[in-house]
Amino acid sequence: MKAKWLVPAVLVLVLATGGQAQTPLLGADKFPQLRGLNGLSGSGFGVDSDGHLSLSGATSFSTPVANVLGHGHVHVNYGGILAGTNPFTITRKSTNNTATGAFGMTVGAYNILVSDNVLSERLDQAFQVQVQVPLPTAKNMTLSFGALDVGGGAGSSGDGILNDARSSRSLFGVVTWKFAPSDYDPNINADRYHPMYVSVGGGTRRFANGFASISYQIARRYRTWAEYDGFGGNVGLTYATQVGLGGKKIELNALAGLVNGRYLTLGIGGGF
Repeated sequence: MKAKWLVPAVLVLVLATGGQAQTPLLGADKFPQLRGLNGLSGSGFGVDSDGHLSLSGATSFSTPVANVLGHGHVHVNYGGILAGTNPFTITRKSTNNTATGAFGMTVGAYNILVSDNVLSERLDQAFQVQVQVPLPTAKNMTLSFGALDVGGGAGSSGDGILNDARSSRSLFGVVTWKFAPSDYDPNINADRYHPMYVSVGGGTRRFANGFASISYQIARRYRTWAEYDGFGGNVGLTYATQVGLGGKKIELNALAGLVNGRYLTLGIGGGF
């Protein structure tokens, strides 16, 4: 996929959400605790259509992709949204730090991800599950369904905000399309061809407004991403590399981006 196709695609996604780009992160049913890295597949790391960690796989930020981690892979993330009065001021009180841990398994033709999202220093948590449904006749399309915050206790508005105790359990479905030349093979010509992924989905509560994302591998270790998370536009860059350790490939990730067109977000992670 030529890089020239990425620019108009990202512009359409971001401009379409520009009217909402300056909405606050806190407020009734804004789900601030679930608007960053959250343990869903693709959140801060790349996954290919077979369910493996991949430098060229589909990547997002706070919205799921349909490619679901499987095959015994594990991935952890740590990051935060700097959402103080000054969006670029880093203080303990202004940073919404979260840590995630995800485990993927494969049962027959189904990839199944389960994850835990530690939301704050109080160790309050949200649990996720996501299942990739096989589509034998769809070569470049994947489909998955899941639930974000299965227990529903993460809060839907923000600490101290009226109605924050409303359940934040959110069901969703998502479809991801891969756009790449017919002879693309990440094991052979990854430096020549870089795939682009587009995901679209919707659901309940956190995902009731729908969501969409696009990611593109601009170089072997770098991917740009943009998403409409149901409330506004998020954009950023993810760096990933693989190193050998004890006979295993360890993938390391780092990301930087803007949430809601305003708030800086940073994250690091790794998996195998």
